[in-house]
Amino acid sequence: MNLATAIQQLSQEAILKQQRVRTRLAPTPSGFLHQGNLYNFILNWWLARAASGSVLLRIDDLDRQRVRTAYVDFIYRCLDWLELDWDEGPGSPYDLNSQWSQEHRLPIYRALLQRMQNYKLLYACHCSRASRSLKPCACRYQEPLQQQKEANIKLAMPEEMDICDKDSVSGVLLRFQDKPEDPMVWKKNDTPAYHLASVADDLHFQVSHVIRGADLIPSTLIQKQLAHLANLPAFEEVSIGHHPLLHDAQGHKLSKSAGSRSVKPALQEDPGSFLRAFAAWAGLPHADQIQRITDILQIPVDKC
Repeated sequence: MNLATAIQQLSQEAILKQQRVRTRLAPTPSGFLHQGNLYNFILNWWLARAASGSVLLRIDDLDRQRVRTAYVDFIYRCLDWLELDWDEGPGSPYDLNSQWSQEHRLPIYRALLQRMQNYKLLYACHCSRASRSLKPCACRYQEPLQQQKEANIKLAMPEEMDICDKDSVSGVLLRFQDKPEDPMVWKKNDTPAYHLASVADDLHFQVSHVIRGADLIPSTLIQKQLAHLANLPAFEEVSIGHHPLLHDAQGHKLSKSAGSRSVKPALQEDPGSFLRAFAAWAGLPHADQIQRITDILQIPVDKC
């Protein structure tokens, strides 16, 4: 099944079930966006609009040391260039700082941390990466959670995990192949880690569908396991699918942290060629006819 067919089927299923669809665009302003980031945005926007749903813009800016004003500004430039609209979220960098930054949602993250603590799912870990490379971490069996000072807080993953999730894009059943390392949920600098913040945000904003890169399949399973252990059925019901990654000329996946080439040069041109390349990649018929992003919605479902 190609991506176009998957999007069309997901939207049609939601319409038939009278299911509310809300997707999210969740860029991290730690570098200039690349082609893969924008392809992901379009897929999530496409699903929401095809199902008459809504789109949330959520800029994940918790890692303040890596956030740059230029990176935030560039997110808005890209969205404007593609004419990607959204229904909720910061309308400008000023809105982000004043109302929508993840820093404003720290009470929500702390509430989830407390919930997990009440379920006795957490432990304090004082190990560094260097020490873990020399010997396995034993903090899970030694450190009471009350000793949180200068410690990361981790989720104690069960020895036996039966969590599996059907990929809403490929239809493949996703399951842990091996027990993963216990994920960090709270950092020793007193800020939430990625998995906890992502689950809390998706629940808070009532996200129903997520489409993300295939490299995040392990994250999907960890987050579903976290929700299961913390008795959060609403997140367990979130439909999550994964799309293939884009690679550079050397075969490496595109990554802001790895310095992958941004889409800056493309923003000087009409977005039509970029959208046609996306449509061809997604397997949309008549890709050569795409001029604007709304044209993607005009391709009949039965022709995908």
